[in-house]
Amino acid sequence: MQLDRLTIKSQEALQRAQQRAGDYGHAEVDVDHLVLALVEQEDGVVRPLLERLGVAPEQLREPLERSLSARARVEGGAERYLSRSLRQALDAAFRAAEKMKDEYISGEHLLLAALQQPGSETARAAGRLGLTPDAVLKALQAVRGNQRVTDQAPEDKYEAL
Repeated sequence: MQLDRLTIKSQEALQRAQQRAGDYGHAEVDVDHLVLALVEQEDGVVRPLLERLGVAPEQLREPLERSLSARARVEGGAERYLSRSLRQALDAAFRAAEKMKDEYISGEHLLLAALQQPGSETARAAGRLGLTPDAVLKALQAVRGNQRVTDQAPEDKYEAL
């Protein structure tokens, strides 16, 4: 996993996911923490994608927060680590970027990968909302057009929504 291939916004989201895990008292940082961070990111690509699909960001944020709040807490200064499912999602995001001929991993790659992680609240909530990888790819085409992710700040080049 080459974390230097993450865009600035993706790096920020991963850091925020770690912070959110700490906020909830979780030692393990997983897909749901990351998607929550992506949804909360005001100037990232995920919020406009959701809105383009007719999904208010809160519709995804609220079930994630409920699910994360219900998990067991770890007291003390436990070291946070990436869960197996988050590592798999990051690997899938790298593959998605390669398939899309992108040089960097952006929020849309992370979202696409997260939607395909079975057993996550993200996958369950997305299913209830009709949020599928195919729908995200179509909306992404409308937002990105022919732009590829060739640097660490691609969001500046996307269509203003």
